[in-house]
Amino acid sequence: METLNLLSRNVIKIIIVDDNELFIRVMREFLQNNLNCEIIGEAYNGESFLQLPNISNADIVLMDLQMPKVNGYQSAQRMSIQYPDLKMIAVTMYKESIVRSKLIEFGFKGCVYKTTFFNNIIPAMQQILSGGCFYNENIPIT
Repeated sequence: METLNLLSRNVIKIIIVDDNELFIRVMREFLQNNLNCEIIGEAYNGESFLQLPNISNADIVLMDLQMPKVNGYQSAQRMSIQYPDLKMIAVTMYKESIVRSKLIEFGFKGCVYKTTFFNNIIPAMQQILSGGCFYNENIPIT
């Protein structure tokens, strides 16, 4: 299995935000067991994410877009104002409703589909931790 270049970090600190508890568990296990990541927070909707006390400690936030109460776009927009260096990756199933310019506008540095999460999360994290962005080529720009 490909390993994640930690860019001189011992552990990558991750916050996972998704309304699907099973998917959170699967992501957590994969990230902890295969990529030397520490999950420092979990939230099941945008509202509970916004209340986490340690958001500024995260290297990366993995966030679903479609959630109850406060969705991923609204959460990302608020956090990108408060923490402009926060690196957020949208994780979604809704390919047909994603537009790259909207993701960028709301503060996301990348996007991976849930159906290809395990194939794309390593290159996405490498690009974003290196200061770049990662958007699937199928995501339209506008």
